[in-house]
Amino acid sequence: MKKTISLLKDNTSNTAIVLLLTALASCLLFFKISTLVPAFGPTEFKTATAVLGFSGFFNHIFFLPIELLRSILFGLIPSHGYALTRLPNIIFGLSSMVIFSYLIYTWHGRRTAVLATILFISSAWTLHVSRLASFDVLYTFALLSLVLINVILKKYKTSAKIFLFCGFLAGLIATIPGMIWLLIISVFMLKDEISIAWQNLNKIWYKIAFTALTTYWIPLVTFSIIENGGLLKFIGAPSHFAGYWQTLKLFIAVPVHLFIRGPEYPELWLGRAPVLDVFVLLCVLLGIYFYFQHKEAARSKMLLVLLLSSMILVGLGGAVSLSAPIAIVYLIAATGITFLLKEWLTMFPVNPLARVLGISLISVAVLMSSVYGIRSYFIAWPHNVVTKTIFIYKK
Repeated sequence: MKKTISLLKDNTSNTAIVLLLTALASCLLFFKISTLVPAFGPTEFKTATAVLGFSGFFNHIFFLPIELLRSILFGLIPSHGYALTRLPNIIFGLSSMVIFSYLIYTWHGRRTAVLATILFISSAWTLHVSRLASFDVLYTFALLSLVLINVILKKYKTSAKIFLFCGFLAGLIATIPGMIWLLIISVFMLKDEISIAWQNLNKIWYKIAFTALTTYWIPLVTFSIIENGGLLKFIGAPSHFAGYWQTLKLFIAVPVHLFIRGPEYPELWLGRAPVLDVFVLLCVLLGIYFYFQHKEAARSKMLLVLLLSSMILVGLGGAVSLSAPIAIVYLIAATGITFLLKEWLTMFPVNPLARVLGISLISVAVLMSSVYGIRSYFIAWPHNVVTKTIFIYKK
C-alpha cells in the first residue's frame, strides 16, 4: 500500500489525468442508463430473461466472460431491471477503455493517449456497445486484449506473473465465438516471446497454473458443443451458407460500414450514419500511411493481420461483431493523431506560438468529434422513430 501511495505521489499529473478520464468514461457509461430508451430492445430482452446461473452459462459456454458476470449479478439480484441488465456491458466497456488508454500511452505517450482516449470513449459506437446488453462489447474487449497481450508479453516476457495473466486473458478470449482464429494467429506471432516466457517459469506450479489457465475452456466448449451444438458459431462461421454472391456482398459491406455508411441496425446504430466521422477517418488514413511507411515493423504487421482477420470473420456473417475491426481502427486513428502532431511540430520546432496553435487545433478537432459522437448517441439515436419502435420490450 505504501509503495502504491508513493508511486501515485511521484506521478501526480498522470494520476490526475487517469482519474479525470475515468470520471468522464463513467459519466458517459452510466448517464441515463435506465431511461435513455423507454424499454429493452429485442436483444436486451433476451438477455434479461435468459436462463443463467450454473445451468445457464455452463451449457452455453460461449461468451463466457460476460455470461459469467451476468450469472453472478443476476443470481444475486433476481429482480434486475434496466441498469443491472446493462451493467456487465458497462464493466467490459470500461475495461476496454482502460486497455485502449494503456496501449496508446505505451506507444505514443501521454498527449496522444489523452486525445485518443477521449475520442474513443465518446465515440457513438463505443457508447452503443458498452451500454446495450448484447455481446458486441466483448469483441472490442477481445481485440484490444489481444493487442495488450502482444505488447506486455514483448515487454515483460521474463515475468511469470505477466505470463500467467496473459494465459488467463487468452483463456477468456478463446470462449468468444470466432476469436479462436485470432488467438491462434496471435500465438504464432508471439511464438518466440512465449517460448522465452515458458522457459522463465522456474517453478513447476507456475507451469501447471499457466497450462490450466490457457486450456480450461477446451473441455467446457467441447461439452457445450456436444450437448447443444454450435460448432459453426464457435468458429465464427454462419449457420447457413448464403451463397457466393451474398457472401461477397457481406465482405464488401464491412469496409463500407467502417468508412462510408453504417450498418442498418437500429438497435445498435443510428440509420445509415457512417461509423467514423470525418476527423476520425482522416486520422485513420494518416495512421494507415504511417504504418505503410513502417510496414516491416512488428506492430504494423500485428495490427494489419488483426484488422484483416477480424474483417474477414465479420464478412462471413457469423457471430463476430463489427466491434472487432472497429477496435483496431481506433488504435490506428490514434497513430494518425501522433503522426499529425509530429508533422506539425517538426515544421515548427522552436516557435512556441505555432506549437500551441497546432496542438490546440487538433484538440479542438478531437473535442468536436467527441461532441458529435455524444450527441449522436444521447440525442439523435433515442429520439429516432425507428429506435422507439425497437425498444418496446418490458420484463
